[in-house]
Amino acid sequence: MSRRIPQRNRQLPSEIELVLGGGGIRGICHLGVLKAIEERRINLGKITGVSIGSAVAALYCNGYTPDELTGILHQEFQAFYQQNYLKAKSIWSFAFVNLLPFFQQMVQKYNCSAKPNLQMVTYDPIRMKPLLFTGTGYDLAVGLAASCAIPVLMQPVWLGPMRTIGSFRAVLRRLRGRSEDTYLVDGGIYHPAPGSFAKGPAIISRLGTARTMPVEKLSKLEYVSQVIEVVATRFFRRHLPEEKGHITIRSGKPDVGTLAFGGSRKMAGEMVAYGYWAACPVLDRAIASGMVPIKAGTLEQDAG
Repeated sequence: MSRRIPQRNRQLPSEIELVLGGGGIRGICHLGVLKAIEERRINLGKITGVSIGSAVAALYCNGYTPDELTGILHQEFQAFYQQNYLKAKSIWSFAFVNLLPFFQQMVQKYNCSAKPNLQMVTYDPIRMKPLLFTGTGYDLAVGLAASCAIPVLMQPVWLGPMRTIGSFRAVLRRLRGRSEDTYLVDGGIYHPAPGSFAKGPAIISRLGTARTMPVEKLSKLEYVSQVIEVVATRFFRRHLPEEKGHITIRSGKPDVGTLAFGGSRKMAGEMVAYGYWAACPVLDRAIASGMVPIKAGTLEQDAG
């Protein structure tokens, strides 16, 4: 016998938006949240990604399942680790990595394109404002690289003709609001998990930062970066608080650092499990209180 979950609020919209926040390797935790959403047949509208959340959102909007994405993201993170981390002797030598070729290859490899239900947050440091990639009329790889470009560690992405790249005139015109040509960096500079781009209350998967040291053995570079992150956690909580009026899931596994790209497949599985564990009670309460619309029919599929 299938069961239905009552919805007390009959004025709910037919769908609810989802925000997948930034947090480096911790983005694998989003997959557990997506699994919990699918199990509950929650009717999703637009999905907004920030930083690594943009990569997860782009692949998911292109039809990949959370189970498929666990293997894909772990594989791609390992490739990124091999190409960049193993060459770095210190956190400062791991700097100005060009993400655009990485995402161009990934978009082509997995046959992805911009989708109407996908939007990605980046940040314009020239005008000090967020910039949203939305719709389908843009280069997906450029949007992904821009949304994930952590300042100092990754190269900013130039949005505009290559002939104008970095020119003083182009930057000055952008400052005056007369041009769209600009540099773009990680959307997390604006906010790690903003609900402000959703039309109404949204489900927000917020990864946060590492709060404890790792269980797995990491490289010296990864270990040092996680020490810095743990120390800075209070600062991030104070200056980038959760936005009110949304359904927030604290999905980030506390012992996994943002830059621990060399983590094992076992660690990836544990992150998915943690995201799922964090999401289930939050979503169940939201459904029971009538805050979240579910798809027509039953929550659980009939067997046979």
